[in-house]
Amino acid sequence: MTEDDFNLSAPKGLKDDDINYLWLLEYIYKNNIQVVIIDTFRATAGGLKEDKAEEVRAFFQRFQILKNSGISVIFSEHRRKPNNFEGKVPKKEQLLGSQDKTANMEVLLMISKGEEDGHINVYQRKNRIGVEMKPFTVSIKDTVNDEGKEIMKFEYIGEIDGDSYKKDLAKEAILGLLESVEGLLTNEVLSALKKEGFGSKNVRIALDELVKESLVLKSKMSRQNYYSLPKEEKWLEIEGGPLISPEN
Repeated sequence: MTEDDFNLSAPKGLKDDDINYLWLLEYIYKNNIQVVIIDTFRATAGGLKEDKAEEVRAFFQRFQILKNSGISVIFSEHRRKPNNFEGKVPKKEQLLGSQDKTANMEVLLMISKGEEDGHINVYQRKNRIGVEMKPFTVSIKDTVNDEGKEIMKFEYIGEIDGDSYKKDLAKEAILGLLESVEGLLTNEVLSALKKEGFGSKNVRIALDELVKESLVLKSKMSRQNYYSLPKEEKWLEIEGGPLISPEN
């Protein structure tokens, strides 16, 4: 496609946008294109007011003709940075802009990149035309085939281990929770994380592992376990002398 800097929001009275829209439809049908990728939503929506539900619906309605013709339309969009309690698993509420975007989509896929292995984790957060699939992992890497040509290899790794992943997310949420307080009792931790969708079993296992890893301290208070973060000990360097703790 050769046209540059066009948008498809087509506010009333802007003739150029209608021309761009018709040009796009003609291009798709003439070239028998079966998949259309809109990258990104904001880049093609122009001055669309995302907080106006009727404008968002009208924008998506423009692509209904493609859907009815059996053509798949894929929108890419960014998501906001997750809060401390949200962890690393993407949530549909993190999609930038109006929630009317989500409401007008039939399928919503959200992705995140693994920090350790660089693999891509895929989560289906909505499926109006079938059963939601379980989260899975894929890898995309440059490699050389048998003919010596450089290619990009797309590989399915497998489903994400649900229990292990939930436990890791619970550990992350606990650390974020304890950063803002002096410490919390077991019931307080369980109550806070329950509101974020964590089960008590995963939270208790996560607490035990954090204590074993020395990332969280455990003591007793009111007949309950009391959890807090280790305090970083600060040291002062005396010129020509040893390091000493300021508390000494």
